[in-house]
Amino acid sequence: MTTSLLIAALVIAALIMLNAFFSAAETALTGASRARMATLEREGDSAAARVNKLNEDRERMIGAVLLGANVVTIAASAIAATIFTGLYGDYGPLISTVVLTPLLLIFGEVGPKTYAITSADNIARAIALPVQWMVRVLAPITIAVQWIVNHGLRLFGVRVDESIDVLRAARAEIGGAIE
Repeated sequence: MTTSLLIAALVIAALIMLNAFFSAAETALTGASRARMATLEREGDSAAARVNKLNEDRERMIGAVLLGANVVTIAASAIAATIFTGLYGDYGPLISTVVLTPLLLIFGEVGPKTYAITSADNIARAIALPVQWMVRVLAPITIAVQWIVNHGLRLFGVRVDESIDVLRAARAEIGGAIE
């Protein structure tokens, strides 16, 4: 294996790990117990306070996490396709898809999300600070994406009431069904 192939493989591995971080972050932050985080914040836990702050604007937090996940997934795919095209010609993109899909699915999505579900509170507290930074840095992009989506939906006659928290409304509906 040449040095450039080894470096590319390491970069792809790092991108898969970043995707794992984003997947775990989304699951942990949305799955963390609000009651537990509120209690911990009252007791002075700054990490729990960050989790609560991120969940105040969940749409922006999820938007930033999804943006990060998409960027690293596309980058890993592009690098892998370039490598395999160089090695196998026209079959490169197909081989890249066959090789990268299970790697991303297992190590970048399902595994991290499964782990995050089992320890949502602890993982949410551990990753809240880097996610908070990411939300701040990516805010202009996520705001622009949110605007484009809302205005794009209007083309199809869908009016998005920006004061409605879709996730909170869904939770209230589920709570009503349980009662």
